[in-house]
Amino acid sequence: MIDRCEKIINGTAFTICVLLFGGVVLFSTLFSADYVPDDSPAFSGFSYDRIFYLILAAAILGLSLLTGKLCKWNIKVCFILYGMVSLVYIIAVPLEAFSDMKIVFDIAVNGFSDPEGYLSNYPNNIPLTIYTWVLTSLFGKSIVVLKLFNILFDVVVLCFLYRLSLISEDKKMVWMAGPFIPVIIYQNHIYNDVLFTALTVVLLYAVLRKKQTAWSLVAAIILSVLQFAFRSTGIIYIIAIAMYMILYERKIRKCVIYLAVTAVLIVMLNTVNTRMIKPDPTLKFPVWSWVQMGINEEEFGFQDGTHSTEWTMEDVINKYEELGPYRVLKVMAKKTIWMWSEGTYQAERYGFGVGDAKYAVEEDNALIRSLRDVENSPVRRSLENLMKAQYYVYMVLALIGLIGIRKGPEDNRRKYAMLMYLIVGFFCFYLIWEIKSRYIYCLYPVVMLYASYGLNMLYSLKKKRR
Repeated sequence: MIDRCEKIINGTAFTICVLLFGGVVLFSTLFSADYVPDDSPAFSGFSYDRIFYLILAAAILGLSLLTGKLCKWNIKVCFILYGMVSLVYIIAVPLEAFSDMKIVFDIAVNGFSDPEGYLSNYPNNIPLTIYTWVLTSLFGKSIVVLKLFNILFDVVVLCFLYRLSLISEDKKMVWMAGPFIPVIIYQNHIYNDVLFTALTVVLLYAVLRKKQTAWSLVAAIILSVLQFAFRSTGIIYIIAIAMYMILYERKIRKCVIYLAVTAVLIVMLNTVNTRMIKPDPTLKFPVWSWVQMGINEEEFGFQDGTHSTEWTMEDVINKYEELGPYRVLKVMAKKTIWMWSEGTYQAERYGFGVGDAKYAVEEDNALIRSLRDVENSPVRRSLENLMKAQYYVYMVLALIGLIGIRKGPEDNRRKYAMLMYLIVGFFCFYLIWEIKSRYIYCLYPVVMLYASYGLNMLYSLKKKRR
């Protein structure tokens, strides 16, 4: 029975992933999904300069792999180089906090003073505020502290990607993932994205490592609770892990223990958080506020400023009925294509700032002056095009890897099955929820794992031809 369920579920998940990855590659070959600086999504046609950026992206990847080979795939060298580049970046672009990250930072450093009721509107950010308060209390009330921890968490991601890649005996992983520019630019973003991504990668390792012990289960439970605390979409990881335990490990009792203890700890942690901060529940935005934004036609599911505490399930149903099946499906198609094809995770916004961005410099240099000119900055445009080209290269490799795993050894198929569950989970969730390409930033390690497998397949083909 379980064997049959596994085949049906994995077959369905594989089909969805192939269509999604293939659709992204095909669309990105002909068009471009763009993030407009005024905080809105858009599409544009093919531009011949993309060929140059694709060549440049492939060259950067090739240079990184060549460096890794010359260093005998020494991960310590990679970590040192990555840390140096990251430090140079946060020094060269000393972006001040803005938008939500500034609000959270200010609340944390001011002893949880929240006169505007932000945490009542967004109680999901209470753990992030506590985390920010702890770090700034211990190491100083400066956003530089949080940026340095972002660098540390990125190194953690690389380290555990390496450990995950060893499951399939791949030592090239960190040298392949290291030069991905959006990740470096995100180090200026002192929000929950980098931390959440680090927690989820360590969680994946705890679940997928070859030697499973009782401590592996304890680690999986603790990490599941923590990652869910920082992002509600962490529930997708919890569901994927439960499916993996049942369909691959065939340990139903272990799965029940995992789910039960995780649920209890999540409730306990949420209770502690709300008692500590004491948000006003009447100011909380209901889930229906995000769902109704998820089908706005003007910006196809992107945040449109219609957040309200008044939205109800009935309002959302009425909105769906008003649009009708065709228009709803059209919105879902456009939002899916844009979200998964944008390719930069909106790194330009969160790493360089918006129109009124502030930088911790006494006098603007050429780089800062260019970044301030949001609409016409050659630095912004060049890096945006390069990031898109990098994403395209990695997605092509990931598609090859996805198909190759399906045709490879059964053990590999099952190990990578949980990654498919994650992709399908996020895909389904954001069909109805409000979107930003930033929301799938946490999946870039999954893309890297598939891309690494695809790259190894190309290496193997090259060796066979010789």
